[in-house]
Amino acid sequence: MAQRPADEAIEALAAVRVVTDRVYRPSDLAVDPHIEARGSLIPVETTNYGTVRMPAPVPRLSRTPGRIRWAGPELGADNGKIEL
Repeated sequence: MAQRPADEAIEALAAVRVVTDRVYRPSDLAVDPHIEARGSLIPVETTNYGTVRMPAPVPRLSRTPGRIRWAGPELGADNGKIEL
């Protein structure tokens, strides 16, 4: 099975009633139509890297929806706070 394309392997296993599905890499998630349709990855602006896609807050609440306010500290932002 490892030598077959994922869709072919899944189809072959399904034909003999083996429950299976693919294991996604992060790059697979980024282009999956279902993930896109659900809005599971949302664009977030960063200072140094432009727009990046991050996982959307979960659960999705109608009265108090979650949001991402920032992508986090810049690389090395806390280096001066580390003492050896």
